[in-house]
Amino acid sequence: MLLRHMEYVVALAQERHFGRAAALCGVTQPGLSSALKTLEAEIGTPIVQRHQRFDGFTPEGERLVEWCRRILADKRAMLDEMATMRSGLSGRLRIGVAPSAAATVARIVKNFRVIHPTVQFEVIHVRHERLPSDLQDFQLDAGITFLDEENRRFGHHVLSRQKMAALIPNNFQLATRDCATWSEVAQLPLSLLSRQTYERRAIDAQFQEAGFNPEPVIQSETIAEIFQSVAIGDTATILPLSCIEDACVATASRTIVLTSETATHELAMVWLNISNPAPLINAIVSVVKSSSSTDQIADLTF
Repeated sequence: MLLRHMEYVVALAQERHFGRAAALCGVTQPGLSSALKTLEAEIGTPIVQRHQRFDGFTPEGERLVEWCRRILADKRAMLDEMATMRSGLSGRLRIGVAPSAAATVARIVKNFRVIHPTVQFEVIHVRHERLPSDLQDFQLDAGITFLDEENRRFGHHVLSRQKMAALIPNNFQLATRDCATWSEVAQLPLSLLSRQTYERRAIDAQFQEAGFNPEPVIQSETIAEIFQSVAIGDTATILPLSCIEDACVATASRTIVLTSETATHELAMVWLNISNPAPLINAIVSVVKSSSSTDQIADLTF
């Protein structure tokens, strides 16, 4: 069984299309199809459901995809370790990040590059519910997200414990106050993260506890559009306090404490617990854990 055939299987699982998978692997579509048939003959069972187009994997094929991802991850870990022994730590780390954690990952990268300046980072914004599967499929090396029951089963290290706060444009009457309740903020035109994010689900839970279910004017999977709407004085927003403080939003708005906010949310780095992790993963975990305090990473402790 050739490693390049395993790469074809993983590419097909990613692209769900024969032509795109072939292009990703730098081969012709007939070449990819021929390699898959060779692989099927070797393992003695069909792995792809073939009709006029790609219709998915057979149950055996789905299991093979998992094995191929695992074996290719081990290959990558081996090559990284050999390269590290030869010339020091290098390569690329793929980090999945919650929308409000951009400043946190920037600090981690800065701390990491002091020790390992040749390492590169690929920061990928990932929906909260997709992060566990992306870690398990070796699509990500680590993630920075809020802990819940699903991702507590991974290796994790808490970076900060955060509360939500409101960011109110100065032209809103509520901006003259030092604090407000969830009920009061629910009356404002709001820009909020999309419902696929952990942050939004936490915000909706607090609104529901207060007896409200406001519909935001703007929903977005990224922070930029939300801050822009607040900056021009059109809407208010609610986000983790550290995200608001790190954004250096224009002085035309004010951060308001939510007096009825009781929940704390743990922002953490998470990674896959495996017996032989790549040197890059060991290194990023070590740097995060060895920080003198979580405050230095996230500047927030409640």
